[in-house]
Amino acid sequence: MMFAAFWVLIWGVACTCRVEDETSAQAPVEAEADVDDTLAAEVELEEDRVGNGRFPRARRMRAEKARKQRKAKAIKQAAGVKRKLNSLTTEQMVEAAAPTHAFSVNGKPRHVVLVVIDTLRADVVAEVDTPIFDAIASRGSVKKMWTSSTWTAPSVISLFTGSSVREHGWRFPFPAQMNAKKHTYAKLPDVPVLAEVLGDAGFVTTGFYGNTLLHRRLGYNRGFKRWRFVGDRRLPSVVASEVAVWEEGERHFLYLHMFGAHQPLRPTAESKEKWGVDSKYIVPGKGFKLKKLDVKDKAGVEQYNLAYRAVVEDVDHRLGQVLAALGEHRADSLVIITSDHGELLGEHDVLGHGSFVWEPLTDVPFAVDGGGSVPARMTTASIADLVTRSVGVEHTWPVSVENPGPLVAQREGKIAFSTDGRFKGVWDSKNLGDGFAVFDLKKDVGETAPLGEEKEATLMSSRSAWESQVKEVHLASKEEAMSEELILALQELGYME
Repeated sequence: MMFAAFWVLIWGVACTCRVEDETSAQAPVEAEADVDDTLAAEVELEEDRVGNGRFPRARRMRAEKARKQRKAKAIKQAAGVKRKLNSLTTEQMVEAAAPTHAFSVNGKPRHVVLVVIDTLRADVVAEVDTPIFDAIASRGSVKKMWTSSTWTAPSVISLFTGSSVREHGWRFPFPAQMNAKKHTYAKLPDVPVLAEVLGDAGFVTTGFYGNTLLHRRLGYNRGFKRWRFVGDRRLPSVVASEVAVWEEGERHFLYLHMFGAHQPLRPTAESKEKWGVDSKYIVPGKGFKLKKLDVKDKAGVEQYNLAYRAVVEDVDHRLGQVLAALGEHRADSLVIITSDHGELLGEHDVLGHGSFVWEPLTDVPFAVDGGGSVPARMTTASIADLVTRSVGVEHTWPVSVENPGPLVAQREGKIAFSTDGRFKGVWDSKNLGDGFAVFDLKKDVGETAPLGEEKEATLMSSRSAWESQVKEVHLASKEEAMSEELILALQELGYME
């Protein structure tokens, strides 16, 4: 069935859906707010077109009338789409997520949709029910994908700059440590970022992010026409509003950073029941917080594991709504889905994603549709190159899909390194007795049985060879206290007490 015909068909189907924390009657009001935000950038562009007052008043009035007409159409469409998104079956979302391609720019995708789901472990995605992710992964995936760092800030910088942490130099610790020294973070390094490169190539660049770390003060908005905080619950309707005002002939880059499986965990009633999550661990309105949990509390750790899996399934359902919200544009889009880092769920007696480079943190899921062939192993630093190659934009990135190099993940002086995805060297002077060990991930998934000196020598030599070819950069922090607003937001994320 052609995707356009399918798109019309699914809106005519009414069916049982997950319990949402909003009613359909609220949809028009929320849709109008979404469209107002979406059209803000368009108003600025329209003002540029008419000369911002330099052209005759009649021309400005015509432009304003056209804008209002587009807004009215978008509000009506977005409100209706939102209700219908909530009524989609899993089967309908799977079909909408992976339609027949209709690439319209010299056989390449017109648009780019890059989805980063925060705090998502590859092994858990493989374990639980994730039909939407699986549908995209069936089009393109890798044997092993590592994140370049094991927490959001440096990981996303690697994603945007196409470079390892060694190359971009943003290697700061968690906010609590920074704030204790009355220091705040450096901005993104002064190198090209993906949104700038695509913007220069004519793409309209938009970013919606659900993790408050990614704020403008650090420069994550560089290259984006709009950079806006949007929670996961509202993301499908916001995306529907966004694409409702895309015009024929335009090319769009849509970056979506979902809060995903980051704590505090808030599983839906359905997934809580499925996974047997005890409600006593979930604070009403706040969720399941790690700071309330002791790793020695075995029952609590087990419950957190169950809640994490429940949330991963919820996130996949939300992802299906987001991809369905793209409508007819989905068939003409490069879609990439990955994560910024994983999560320790009790392994090595640790919960969360603190300063470690263990495999549950470095190994993240990856799926691509519309990107051509990908190597068997790569890091998230390769994604910028994959994007530009896939849509016909020429740019040379430090890390490429043709030459992805070794798997490297870094975190405040700690390094994980592998040339083949099986034998992994870990340099960690704080958490390893000898400061260095090699693990066979095929036989020792838990990284508990270090190998001998022969493998150590091989990995050390490989790391030295890589470092000799990659220039090391160190950015400096700023002597400035963090704002109270930022501290409160970081406390909610569990980054500060």
